[in-house]
Amino acid sequence: MTTKSNGKYSFKNVKDGLYYIIATTENDGMGMAVITVRDGKVYGQTDIKVLKSDKIKDREDRFRNDIPDMDERDGIHAYRERIADEKRFYDGLSEKEKKQLSRDYVERLNKYCEWLAGTEYISDEGVSVEGGGLILSGDELEGEDTVSFNLSVEKKDAHNASTDGVHGRDDHIHHKMHDTAGKKDIVQYYEITMSKTVDGEDKAITSVYKDTDATGKFRITIEIPEEYRGHAQYTMLHEHHGEVVTLADLDDDPNTITVEVDRFSTFALAATDESNIGEVGAEMGDANADGVINVIDMTLTARYIAQGGVSGTYDLSSCDVDAMDANSDGTIDQFDLNALGAAIRANA
Repeated sequence: MTTKSNGKYSFKNVKDGLYYIIATTENDGMGMAVITVRDGKVYGQTDIKVLKSDKIKDREDRFRNDIPDMDERDGIHAYRERIADEKRFYDGLSEKEKKQLSRDYVERLNKYCEWLAGTEYISDEGVSVEGGGLILSGDELEGEDTVSFNLSVEKKDAHNASTDGVHGRDDHIHHKMHDTAGKKDIVQYYEITMSKTVDGEDKAITSVYKDTDATGKFRITIEIPEEYRGHAQYTMLHEHHGEVVTLADLDDDPNTITVEVDRFSTFALAATDESNIGEVGAEMGDANADGVINVIDMTLTARYIAQGGVSGTYDLSSCDVDAMDANSDGTIDQFDLNALGAAIRANA
């Protein structure tokens, strides 16, 4: 029997009988057809449907079936060899194939790898961390306690920047941080670094995605220094390779800030003195510039916050955006609504 490039095939001089026609491809695809030949005539379906093997889904299913879903570290070492094998499979996938993996599979594999590594975080200076998306190879998992991830924290006082220009890295970072913080004061700096230790050799991890193929983030909780507690507003800033971003606080504890990061370098805690909170000046808060601060100004400010600017569902281009910063902290947010509410009640 011969097969053409278009997938069609032909055969001749076949004796009567029952035949199985099997087709395979280089990519593990396989199909089959069953025919009967009687008196020179062919009976049955001769078209073959070739099904491509889905190695991603098949592998995920096997991993799920081989290891029971665990919520605790106890007992995970019994599956060390199986998890190491799974990690080798993961490491061998192309980036395109990795994107086909389910989030549940990746998170589960990462969690088990972290448990097997005997991961240890060295946290100090009021900073703690929870791992996410740790990167280990299958070979590293074969050994007992050969891998660890270490967090190092160096707390620094707020930098006094030079007034006659930028001199050195600290000045550069401070000016970038100060510009991003707006009217908030930077009260504390943190140099946070992460390293991976394999058989006694350390490797710095500045970027989870650049230095590893991990997919998760690390959750860091920083305690507000006691001398700065009682401020009404805090912001955590992060500088990395010249770029400064503001990180969202993910917890409700007034004495801590919890952020998620995938890069490690310089962080800064910025705060606004509570004595300035709730004070609305003669013009601040008057979003529609009509000379009166009332619920209309609250509504316009709330709409601005909700849609992230003057454009969106509501056209706020005629509003005085600067005046929406009712508490003059450089940021338009829920605290401005609180300040407006207090002012309106006081004038009622």
